[in-house]
Amino acid sequence: MNEELFLLFCEVNPTSQIVLDHAFGKSPKMLRLIHFLRTIETTFKTPRAINVIYKEEVDQVEYTKLINRFYKLRQQLIEWLYHYLKKTETHSSKEEQSLSFIRYLVNKNQFKDALEKALKLEKHCQKLNLFELLPGVLNMIIYCQQCLFIGGDKALIDAEKRLLKAVEWNHALQKLHYYHQQSYRIKTIEDYQGVLKAVRKLIQPYKDLPRFTLLYHYIAFSKGCTAIGRTHKSTNALVRHLNKLEAILKEHPQMPMIFAMAHYPKLTTYNLLLLKAIFYFYRGQYNESAKALKERDRIETAHPNLPYPTSESEIRNTISILISSKQYRLALKKWEQLVAFYKKHEQDERLDLALMEKANIYFFQYPKVNKTDLLALYEDLLEAGTRATEFTDFIIIATIWVKLLLGKTFTAIELEKGAGMFNAYQLKISLVRQLGEAIYQKNSKLLRQLIKDIEKLLENKNNSIQSLYYQQFIVIAKTHV
Repeated sequence: MNEELFLLFCEVNPTSQIVLDHAFGKSPKMLRLIHFLRTIETTFKTPRAINVIYKEEVDQVEYTKLINRFYKLRQQLIEWLYHYLKKTETHSSKEEQSLSFIRYLVNKNQFKDALEKALKLEKHCQKLNLFELLPGVLNMIIYCQQCLFIGGDKALIDAEKRLLKAVEWNHALQKLHYYHQQSYRIKTIEDYQGVLKAVRKLIQPYKDLPRFTLLYHYIAFSKGCTAIGRTHKSTNALVRHLNKLEAILKEHPQMPMIFAMAHYPKLTTYNLLLLKAIFYFYRGQYNESAKALKERDRIETAHPNLPYPTSESEIRNTISILISSKQYRLALKKWEQLVAFYKKHEQDERLDLALMEKANIYFFQYPKVNKTDLLALYEDLLEAGTRATEFTDFIIIATIWVKLLLGKTFTAIELEKGAGMFNAYQLKISLVRQLGEAIYQKNSKLLRQLIKDIEKLLENKNNSIQSLYYQQFIVIAKTHV
């Protein structure tokens, strides 16, 4: 244990030394132990430490009592250092940190302590289905048993069987991660069903291991939200997947949903809230969607130092949700984050997508949008339209929306080029054309008729995206009547 304490203390950097002094500022004996550790360059014998820490009591107190006091003091410092070093390690999960420390002990030939910690970690990983770590933990257990000759062949054979099973589980988990990554490219219901079929087949032998079922429902729900969430007929199935997913997390709150990354228990809840916000958005439940985002904000406020994931899709999905809940000021702040994200990662070619998002914000904010800002955006869109990029269709649509707000004409060719996007939103091109013509011609009679026509379309809406646009068409039409 003396060597373990010495090795741990060597890991404490100067900044942490200050924290250490502060933590034990009211414990003179502990401060003596800390000072003693600073003065030595190799591990130490217990009597040497006792003579320094309890120098006034050596001749007055029974030596066995002093030994017991030192053991308690030493254990207190070991536990503090161990937990502090784990706490200040932010790039990996607590379980990964524990495994890393076990490897550290093994590297320093502390096999007994390493074995004890490894056996505890194995049970913990087994309980939480942390299959990505189990093979590494079991390899440490087997190696320590070999070095200590503990349990003989019987203990080794038993550990080897557990290792083989852990390798099998880890292999299945890595395949699940593959399907999870593959599912990001899903665009059709057929592709979606194909991935789910493969995942169900993969996890069928492991029904008693909830991590696999959890991942299945996560893939089904998360990809279903974007792949088929736009149609009302799909939402009942997605509700079932969400309910199953949340039920498993309620029973196993410390189980990782996808990857066992740093702080995964808190980040699991945080990430799931965005998926729920997207789900409610596609269902047209915009208040519920906004509530999910507010809950994410609450987590960020309560835990400001967590490494929250930021990606293009996270930012753009959040912008759409903020637009749907009419939080345009927050949407513009999020838009600034999107621009900063592209610039940080040197993705200037994707700034055209940011222009489209800004056009969306202004489109739905209208008529409460500054005309000067609209005109400035219009100029930026015209410039972007001169560039041949993979986002040309997005720029065309964005330009049409801004022209609509400014009362400018757009051509049949422009509408035809944007046909793919209109079809994706299930918007009638003829309706957009008529609305544009009526605004340009200041034809109040036609605008009133279009309002009635759109209201009828809303009675038979196909999805929430279509509904959002048709409702805004009515707002725009009424503004120009």
